[in-house]
Amino acid sequence: MKDWVGNVVYGTPDEVRAGLDALAARTGVDELMITANVHGPRARLRSYELIADAYGM
Repeated sequence: MKDWVGNVVYGTPDEVRAGLDALAARTGVDELMITANVHGPRARLRSYELIADAYGM
């Protein structure tokens, strides 16, 4: 279980961006798959929008 939660990123949009960037650097990947574990489709969509905004998309 500890290994799995070691890859969980959460927080403000800036904290999530920093966490995702660190995860990509640590693992050497050039692409990440993101899953928003929030309740409801609106909240999930908003989570993805915040991440996209943090990356200027």
